[in-house]
Amino acid sequence: MVTIPKSAILSVRSCSFSGSIPFAPYGQAAQLGLALAVYIELLKGRDSRWFGYLQSLPQEPVDIALFWGSDELDRCRPDEAREDRKLARTWVVGTEIDRELYDEDGVCLLDGLREYYHTVAERLLSSEYASRPQPYSIAGFMHAYSLVSSRAFLVDAYHGLAMVPIADAFNHAQENDVHLESDYDVCVICGSNTPCPHDETSMVANDDGRREGESIDTCDMVTNRPVAAGGEVFNTYGERLTNAQLLVRYGFALEGNENDMVSWQMDDLPPAPWMEREAFRTNVYEPILRAWPRDLRWVESERVYNPPRAYTVVRIEDRRESPTRRWPRRHLRPALDVNGDAKLSHPLWVYCALCATVRVRGPMEDVDELLRFLGQLAEMVHSLEGEAAGSEGEDGDAGEEEGVGHHRVGDADSDEPRMEVLDELVRTVEVVCREREKQLRGGRIGRLGEMLDNLGPGRVRTRYAIAQVLSERTILESCLWAWQQLGAGKREEVVQ
Repeated sequence: MVTIPKSAILSVRSCSFSGSIPFAPYGQAAQLGLALAVYIELLKGRDSRWFGYLQSLPQEPVDIALFWGSDELDRCRPDEAREDRKLARTWVVGTEIDRELYDEDGVCLLDGLREYYHTVAERLLSSEYASRPQPYSIAGFMHAYSLVSSRAFLVDAYHGLAMVPIADAFNHAQENDVHLESDYDVCVICGSNTPCPHDETSMVANDDGRREGESIDTCDMVTNRPVAAGGEVFNTYGERLTNAQLLVRYGFALEGNENDMVSWQMDDLPPAPWMEREAFRTNVYEPILRAWPRDLRWVESERVYNPPRAYTVVRIEDRRESPTRRWPRRHLRPALDVNGDAKLSHPLWVYCALCATVRVRGPMEDVDELLRFLGQLAEMVHSLEGEAAGSEGEDGDAGEEEGVGHHRVGDADSDEPRMEVLDELVRTVEVVCREREKQLRGGRIGRLGEMLDNLGPGRVRTRYAIAQVLSERTILESCLWAWQQLGAGKREEVVQ
């Protein structure tokens, strides 16, 4: 649909100060570097070769939630808009929006932006404008950052994150019509997508991806399907983006976003009884999750689901023997959440089920024994939902693939202990959800709905914020209600 020469894109590599801005290929460091490149070109005005393109972009900061309540931008805004943003910021405390304001290491993104401006950007700009009036400010840098956050693409191994004219004009939809294509495997030194003199240094991103004698140096917006004449053409900024992520990065939300969820970090969850938290995580929880990352029984479950990825592996540094030496160690970052359908993710279910098992049966560190018991507990939940496997052959196939045992309610004399653990599992889920609810403002769901109805038209950000609280409370309450249906009375009927 659209072809954009890579010579037209704006990146840290192609900007006027390309040799002075620290380059990072991805992540927050890449966004900050590109924001500085964009800001420098904005300051150059007509002298920038991207002047025409930059004039087509918003001339005020994009209203991303990262900047709600920031003093640097709010001092320039009318009173009502300033109050709206500050009120919205207080409402999002404890929500998924609040979590998106921090990186994976718990560092505040806004604090990181301020530090980058004062230690990197301001130093570079002060040398450039040493003999002239200083037109730069942190507010201007934040404007550039908002453009990067809401519009940049990961282009290739040379440019990294970049602004791509025309490609950034498409609005977002989960079912998109077009997507960006670009040869990623280029020389990291010169950007060539054909063999070049730098190949001998072995620094190309991927030798196999380089084409002999071919030089297609473009970014292309390619259609996914036929597009009707006269209709808007949509790209997607991410098929699984939640409203919290959309608000923090792009400044808007979707009504009824099916990707919305409530998530936890490991340290947010109640500790397992009888064991120190880190020992439980390292010796019990992580080995079980590695061996059992998903379960076929959850495909049609009403209470548990298999996330696309059960966990990611992260490297941490661990001091052993010598305080001056660091040893890399791998840790799991599990997908601990309740999704928009009020279902526990499999990793969160495993954590709650382990806590319940240990609380009822006492300390257990035999991973194989725990796996067998949890597999039987999962089968019990599955049976109680009315979704028990139909035949012995189907049971065998599922158990063989997942590596855990199957057990039907009423099959053995050991049902009563499992019922006791199931009771404790329900109580554990309730504790997890209730503790998370305590972090949210606004009280009951009905009251939040009344607040939304009574908000004035000028409270756009506050409306977004309260709607987020309402969504998360609804998810948590629905999850609680579903698990409470596995009450003692219902289970007794199934056993009989």
